[in-house]
Amino acid sequence: MPTTQEAQNRFKATVYHALSDPIRLEILDFLREEEKCVCEIIPQLNIIQPVFHGT
Repeated sequence: MPTTQEAQNRFKATVYHALSDPIRLEILDFLREEEKCVCEIIPQLNIIQPVFHGT
């Protein structure tokens, strides 16, 4: 059974891994000021929807 510290470290590693994708960081930057629809995000980041959906 992992300790609380080990569980926290695993959680942090998961979050950092998710943030290591440049597209995800671009999406977070774009959403920083307000909530947006996918139909607004896709053209702004110049990506196709299947790529967006897979992130």
